[in-house]
Amino acid sequence: MTAMRTAALVIVASVAVAAAGCGGSRHASTSTAGTVALNVSPALVAQANANCRFLLRRVRRLGQGVLVGPLEQLPTRLDQRVFGPAIATVETVATRQQALEPAFRNQQYTLYASLFDPIIVLAQQRWQSGVGHDVGQSKTLESLLSGLSAEQERAARAAGVSDCGQDFLYAMINSFTQRR
Repeated sequence: MTAMRTAALVIVASVAVAAAGCGGSRHASTSTAGTVALNVSPALVAQANANCRFLLRRVRRLGQGVLVGPLEQLPTRLDQRVFGPAIATVETVATRQQALEPAFRNQQYTLYASLFDPIIVLAQQRWQSGVGHDVGQSKTLESLLSGLSAEQERAARAAGVSDCGQDFLYAMINSFTQRR
């Protein structure tokens, strides 16, 4: 495999893992809404879910058509069209979700919201290691991100925020082959 293809694959993986910052398992159950967060206002749960649906829509839009075009330009396309905006979108959703945390008064939601910070830091580091072609570091960071994303997903479902259990990684990867 050429260095360009290796770099492209590393960047694709880093984008996908970073976007998974608001959930991450395609096999996640979404049937917990309203059953766990009994003392939380339905309007509050609805707002948190809306924030995650916003992230899902953005992730799909960002990834759309990114694989269409010359392979040698893939790292640049991913960097410019997907990765930076994906991290910025996760930061936006993190700010929104963390602002809801005091009103939730729910330990699982607090955990869910607090996990955005290390996920964003690791996603930025993962992106830098991918751009720098450091495959070993990228794999290590990807593993850490996967673990945190799975933990965040579990916490969101336990808090009753079912739409935050969506598989953002799967949605982004599927969008890569769709034309803009």
